[in-house]
Amino acid sequence: MINEKNKAMPFVAIAMIAVLLLGARPVHAQKKVGAGIGDIVKESIEPPVKFSLISDLEIGWCDVLNPDYTLYPKDNGFMELKVAPSTNISLGVAEVSFRIINGFYFKIGARVDWYNYVFANQITLVDDGAIVQPSAITDATDFKKSKLATTYIGVPVRLVFGSPKKISIGVEGSASYLVESHTKYKNPVQKNKGIRHLNELQLMAGASISFKGIGVYGRYAFTPMFKTNEGPAGCNGLYFGICLGI
Repeated sequence: MINEKNKAMPFVAIAMIAVLLLGARPVHAQKKVGAGIGDIVKESIEPPVKFSLISDLEIGWCDVLNPDYTLYPKDNGFMELKVAPSTNISLGVAEVSFRIINGFYFKIGARVDWYNYVFANQITLVDDGAIVQPSAITDATDFKKSKLATTYIGVPVRLVFGSPKKISIGVEGSASYLVESHTKYKNPVQKNKGIRHLNELQLMAGASISFKGIGVYGRYAFTPMFKTNEGPAGCNGLYFGICLGI
């Protein structure tokens, strides 16, 4: 059973980052005393092309939808997750923004995604050579949790409507490549790296809405988590949470 302190950690992290971001707003975003109308209009328009490092941050949760256990007649439900501790962190490491017209932007960048899928049952995933299999955890003297963790590097393409200093609405598509995966459970800690049978390529679509750079997002993975006939079919990822800086 996950204690209350662990449950609160994602919310504490979100609050701390939001406070830091708000406290570090650039000077040009503040109103100038005595500024002319022309100056205010000029400041409100983004440049035609803008390059950003560390462009945005997403902190949220993940779930697995549409699992199909046809290959597992005796093991239904092993991909069920505990959503509260199943976290998703995405960091935009670079982005180029093109202003099509004032209030309409095309953006393309690079992003790193970290996913932690915490299983609801006391199981882990093992490789039997041909397919991924659930395995009951029996060697944990003080069982805490079991998870599958993955890391992807991707290219998101976005269309953003609105003003980055006011309300912005964004839609996106992205392609990501799997660079690391492992299962882990405790206690004691047992970790198995390089989980086979996962799809290396992940295709997703999503949307977000923000006010002055702080908002909410949601994304859905069209690509199944596992390769065909090497794991439960379906298992499409659903990701949602708080976004900063779009």
